Amino acid sequence: MKFLQNCNVTKEDKKKMVTVGSNSRPVKNFTKADFMTPAQVGKKFNISTQEAMDFMKKLNFKRAIFALNGHKTPVILRFKGYLYLHPMALEAFQQEINQKVK
Repeated sequence: MKFLQNCNVTKEDKKKMVTVGSNSRPVKNFTKADFMTPAQVGKKFNISTQEAMDFMKKLNFKRAIFALNGHKTPVILRFKGYLYLHPMALEAFQQEINQKVK
């Protein structure tokens, strides 16, 4: 299994995934409070908490990624057994929800 640390995004990857920030203009650092829980995700996207939790589990299992500052970053992170949505991955999460609906 290949880890995502230090995996740069290629030009082909940029076409396929959501890109946030760049190497020349990096996005700020985040704290744990910036990451969204399933309840916060459900409220933000107008879905139930259970739906948000199931969808986050599915994305975590699929290892969904997006490009942040030129590096591959997971959309869903797991801290001590709990799932959190990355604060910059809202657009990627919205795209995944739209694909599910279609």
